[in-house]
Amino acid sequence: MPGKVETYLPSALPNAIAAQASFSGPSVFAIAPPNRRPLTASNRKTPGGIAMSLRRTFAAVALFALATLPAVASAQVITQIRWPEEASRAELVGPPGGGIATVTPGQPATASRFGCTGLYAGLAELLGVSGETLRRADVIAFEANGGSPGESGGWESSRWTFSDGKNSATVTVDAVANTVDPPGAVLANASITSGAYTRFFGLTPVDGQVISFLLIDVPAGIDLDSRSFEASVEGYASGEGTPDPDAIGLFSHGCLCSTGPGRGPRN
Repeated sequence: MPGKVETYLPSALPNAIAAQASFSGPSVFAIAPPNRRPLTASNRKTPGGIAMSLRRTFAAVALFALATLPAVASAQVITQIRWPEEASRAELVGPPGGGIATVTPGQPATASRFGCTGLYAGLAELLGVSGETLRRADVIAFEANGGSPGESGGWESSRWTFSDGKNSATVTVDAVANTVDPPGAVLANASITSGAYTRFFGLTPVDGQVISFLLIDVPAGIDLDSRSFEASVEGYASGEGTPDPDAIGLFSHGCLCSTGPGRGPRN
């Protein structure tokens, strides 16, 4: 399976801006796309001078940001995450925002149209996982868990459905039994502090709370780059089973905001 963790590439940099963030660990830079569509063949208004000038300007800004990275960050890989542009619950649109969308058994929330890539340095350190684990993951999901995590130390029990418009797959996380069906679909299910989470993603700092996360290896046969790709989550009747997701993201090799080749179906 292709890796998801990338180093800096010139093709990715023109569409990124840098904002320094910190947490109780190594210094990091969270790099996220501006609120605009990138210049692509489909949305350039002119084929020549203006578009080229804008591309060079954004490239220069991004390269300046790269030059200012601290030494510790220069040794880190850059993780690319696509966030949903649409969702059945407004709290799930875009990157982490500190909102929650409580789900229960039979009442799912769905995220779709995963758009522009956000670039983040130091995500593995924030989560306490290896780079290899991030390379294997397809989906990342965060849940606000109040003062304590779910029964197994991470998310409350939940059921996930992934669809590309043609095929679908389900992943069930039972926090009480500490099992996953199918086995191996969840690569990490753990928790971090709300202080680390809010500072990393540039939110208003909130301390004393627990943020749980899942790293999911989506089962084979799902086209992760399909514009019809959707991720749905609902509660699962085991223990609490009413998770409060804040954000759902899709790991990516590069910015796939408009058209372009994708990874295609998983084998």
